[in-house]
Amino acid sequence: MKNNEDIKIAICFFGLTRSLKYTLSSIQTNVLNILSKNNIAYHIYLHTYNLEYLTNERSGEYNVKLNINEWKLLKPDFYKITNQDDFDKTIEIKNYLKCGDPWHEQKKGSPSVWNLLRQLNSLQIVYKMINKNYKCFLYLRPDLKYVNKLNINEVLDIIENSEQKIIYTPKWGRNLGLNERCYMGTKKSMDIVCNRINYIKEYSRKNKPHAERFMKNVINTNKIINKDFKLIGHRIRANGIVKK
Repeated sequence: MKNNEDIKIAICFFGLTRSLKYTLSSIQTNVLNILSKNNIAYHIYLHTYNLEYLTNERSGEYNVKLNINEWKLLKPDFYKITNQDDFDKTIEIKNYLKCGDPWHEQKKGSPSVWNLLRQLNSLQIVYKMINKNYKCFLYLRPDLKYVNKLNINEVLDIIENSEQKIIYTPKWGRNLGLNERCYMGTKKSMDIVCNRINYIKEYSRKNKPHAERFMKNVINTNKIINKDFKLIGHRIRANGIVKK
């Protein structure tokens, strides 16, 4: 059993665990086992919503029943489960659509913008749960099937340069911005990136709230050093369909 001061990494899962039964083995094989083999200890943090049914027309998911206890498969050291409807009641969606909907879904109620805000809320909640000093913060969506191994040299780079503002983001899925589905960084960078829900309303006054472009804006505006994260993940829908 490692002492808390020996644990250098916080692994944080955020968003719906809609397909964890399909992705769990890849998380264990390509992330957790790699850290363990290199004698790097970690804590797992998790936030998700207790959503029972999921409908997302853009992703082809229609009234899919979710297992609200699926998150337990990750065996998190720390976790928080909240009600999505309670969060939704705090949002005036028109405040985020002043420049339009980047997915052109206004007539459908802008579901993708809603999902972006819910994800950003989940991200902030799991970050605020952390009250220990870690050298490295690894953020992963649980609905991604990771198809290659975590590069341990990238992890060591973050640990060795933990006093800088550094983030690793993937080269895939950038969509004219920066991928925000999985990333890794120092505390100084995560203080900004994981609280970016605080900035999106102001950003939306002059820009459409596009997930990847907003991510790029936050990183560039705050002069965070961005490096290429070699980890690759394929999204797995709640119905088991793979989105590469």
